[in-house]
Amino acid sequence: MHAYRGKRSQRRAADEWTVRELSLIEQHYGRTPRKELVVRYLPNRTIKAIEYRARLLGVCRKRKPVTYWTSAEVAVLRRHFGTMPRKELIARYLPHRSIKQIDFKAGQLALRRRRPAVKSWSTEDLALLRRHYGTMPNAALRARYFPRISIPAIRHRAVRLGLRSKEPNWTAAEDRLIKRHYGQMSNPALVARHLPGRSPEAVQSRARKFGLTQGVHDVWSARELRLLKKHYPTHTLPEMARYLPNRTLFAIRSRILIEGLRKAQRHLVWTAPEHKLIRRHYEAKNGLQRLVRELVGRTRLAIQQQARKLHLSRAGNPWTAQDDALLRRLYPRDGLKTHIPGHTQGSMRVHAQKLGLRIRPRKARKSR
Repeated sequence: MHAYRGKRSQRRAADEWTVRELSLIEQHYGRTPRKELVVRYLPNRTIKAIEYRARLLGVCRKRKPVTYWTSAEVAVLRRHFGTMPRKELIARYLPHRSIKQIDFKAGQLALRRRRPAVKSWSTEDLALLRRHYGTMPNAALRARYFPRISIPAIRHRAVRLGLRSKEPNWTAAEDRLIKRHYGQMSNPALVARHLPGRSPEAVQSRARKFGLTQGVHDVWSARELRLLKKHYPTHTLPEMARYLPNRTLFAIRSRILIEGLRKAQRHLVWTAPEHKLIRRHYEAKNGLQRLVRELVGRTRLAIQQQARKLHLSRAGNPWTAQDDALLRRLYPRDGLKTHIPGHTQGSMRVHAQKLGLRIRPRKARKSR
């Protein structure tokens, strides 16, 4: 109890402020940044302690004097706010105001930035739009006749005027060309080679009316399905693309899912010589790498799984007779809580399985 009182008295003594510290606060608080005040003058005090002591002393930080807006400044702000950038407004009319002050005062006066006036359509613009809309792409129409009007505005005005594309009707010869060549080449190539007066979008829309699709979506032929079913179980997707050059990897994968094809799984039975090699080399240093080289056709994961079935482990420290005796004595009672220096829980579990050890079930406590 006396020791506790002594600590409390020492803490109170440490918390007491000296006359020098109080004078430093009265002299520098509010004039010097608080972090600099701590570093230079009061290294044993925190910022919160200094603020609390300054509040008790009645010392406050200096604040900037409030400058009220004059009627002339308010009139200037009402007239020019939103018509020019705020930096230009400060440089030309309000040199003693900051951007924050201007934004705050504009918010009080409910002033908003003025948007640029929307260009109205003149009679000449409307005549040009009625004459040329639909005869060329909208981008070319804008570049040639309406450089200051956006493409959505042109499209919206055309809809309001009821204008449509002025492309000529499709002829029977053009329809035959689409039915013959659509899907065998890209739409731009089809337009450049056979339909120079049409756009790729118009060709695609016309082909949809005939129920035509691109070549990658064509019906799979019997030969392609036969190749797919023959080679997929033993080949990868990139290898399948060699047998099916006209199909993409996505199309091949989709057709595999539709057909319900599966990879051929080879379950090779482990032979006695393979087991002998695993028992001889698995627990040795770099034994797994040697087994991967010698057991051709067996993967690293397959060898590890087979070694686990044979109760083999790759622990770093070999098990001695003393370790076996200690494990026989403690493992049935403590289980994995058993601690044997130099061996992990995994190695203890595998070695216990080798020795045929099991954890004894605990007896249930009798309820009173």
